[in-house]
Amino acid sequence: MVPKDMALTVEVGIFLATAISQQKSQFGYGFKLGTERLKNLLINLPMMTDNSNYPDFKFMKDYINSLPNGDLL
Repeated sequence: MVPKDMALTVEVGIFLATAISQQKSQFGYGFKLGTERLKNLLINLPMMTDNSNYPDFKFMKDYINSLPNGDLL
């Protein structure tokens, strides 16, 4: 869930793409990940600590930047 007034950064996009890729073991040749299944896919993301029910986008960005060569993105 992305707040409508927030644009996705490259770092957050990479974090989300990796989180979705880690779910690939659930999908095989006969059970492909299509648009409908992607809409219903549950992805585990870090949440804000203030109980606002929003993912912690700042943590995702900081995590990607902390990786080796993360500053080259």
